[in-house]
Amino acid sequence: MVILICATILVFSYFGYPPQGNNDGAWFIVPGINYALTDKLENPIDWGQSELRLGNGRFLSYPPLFPLFVSLFIFPSSNLPFSSQIFIAIGIINSLVIILSALVLYKVATINDKRLDWLMAIIICASLFLIFRASWSFNGRPEILVRLFFTIGFLWALSVKKPWLLVGGLGLLLGLTAATHVLAPIIFFALILFLFSLKFDFWTSIKHISLTSIIGLLSFITVMQLSPFGIIETLGGIYQHGRLMLDRLVPGRSIFSFLANPNIILYSAVGFILIFFGIRFFRQTLSSQKLASPSLLFSSSLLAFVYAAFVIIDVRNYYIAPFVLLIFCAALYYIAHVRNSRLITYSIVSFLALLVIFSLKNIALFPFFLKDGMSLSFANSKVREIVSQSPGKPIMLGGSHLWTLSEEYNRMVMDIPHSGINLGDYVYFLEEEEIPIRPEKIETCALRHDFYVSQIPKIFGIPVARAIPGYGFAAYECRS
Repeated sequence: MVILICATILVFSYFGYPPQGNNDGAWFIVPGINYALTDKLENPIDWGQSELRLGNGRFLSYPPLFPLFVSLFIFPSSNLPFSSQIFIAIGIINSLVIILSALVLYKVATINDKRLDWLMAIIICASLFLIFRASWSFNGRPEILVRLFFTIGFLWALSVKKPWLLVGGLGLLLGLTAATHVLAPIIFFALILFLFSLKFDFWTSIKHISLTSIIGLLSFITVMQLSPFGIIETLGGIYQHGRLMLDRLVPGRSIFSFLANPNIILYSAVGFILIFFGIRFFRQTLSSQKLASPSLLFSSSLLAFVYAAFVIIDVRNYYIAPFVLLIFCAALYYIAHVRNSRLITYSIVSFLALLVIFSLKNIALFPFFLKDGMSLSFANSKVREIVSQSPGKPIMLGGSHLWTLSEEYNRMVMDIPHSGINLGDYVYFLEEEEIPIRPEKIETCALRHDFYVSQIPKIFGIPVARAIPGYGFAAYECRS
């Protein structure tokens, strides 16, 4: 199963499937590409009216480790487009996560020399598939690297017996996570605290978490100081970016967006499972007196709950997606070592089965993408051809994935047409929607190139999706 999933990841990555790299990808990946080409950690894309432009293009809105890491996988001499090189690199990282996750799940299932049975094997296979599915939510964001660090840390915690090795490894990973992401270190820290509270008494846990924090801080400072802008300037940019993001956050509107989200049933089910198993865990550990430090366990759980609540309010599922392995490990642990209720066992198996079934859509659509969809390589060649006909003219991108189709980043404008823009000054591209419609008619523009895909994917004559996923686009010539 591990080999099959990893092979699928690598094949999908080669073809850029499902369509990858939305606006967030342009925000985080393009600075890495630019750093590999120019030694400047800057984003040459013009973000138009966006209030998030800070530092005149310099990458100061987030910790720098992810784009610096991305730059290691850019080879200008390669015939592959930069976006394809990055997608393949991300596929390799995701494959490594699957391998490490399989080891974690196996260790959880075989604690105390427990032997695997068929039900445990099914849970492990389903969990690995859903971890693979979770990677589609990242879209070129730093959570790709966060998930790798977390999975390594989980395996480290299950494998290492000596406390000083445990503290050193988790401290290093905590610091690297902080150098990658703004919020992920919070839940990573909470999980480390949770682990120590299970293994050590209160004062030993305090000593270990203090040493872990010191090591994490030192590794974080080291990475930041070695980055192009240093720690002071980067933290200043992160602070400004954070203020802008918080100013845009309206809790009432965000909660309404959450309630209107088509995945609300899934989110609610996951939340119910976490609360249910959390209460059972606390009751059983307290009654069996196996808990080394109840107060720290409660503190770490509260911190993790606050983090999860913020994610729900802000409707950003990718903040929690790097840590979904925990949910599958909890379900597997129950199946392997508790299993005292048929209802709970059947509920876990049924829930995972439903998740797998609902996640098969993009797998089923891949043959349609290969046969009739707009591939990344073909779309890239056509965009390059169109752009070359208007040298020096800025390119306005009316779609979140269009930046992956060109390498003329210094000519790109990530904006939507508004009253202050004269479209005649731009080469204007519009991305195909996820519904089979023809390119939009624009009053002042003439449609010059139409690479939309109009076929509806059908199996035995039955439509299985509204449209074939791909990189379809239209190009317009507009009057001044």
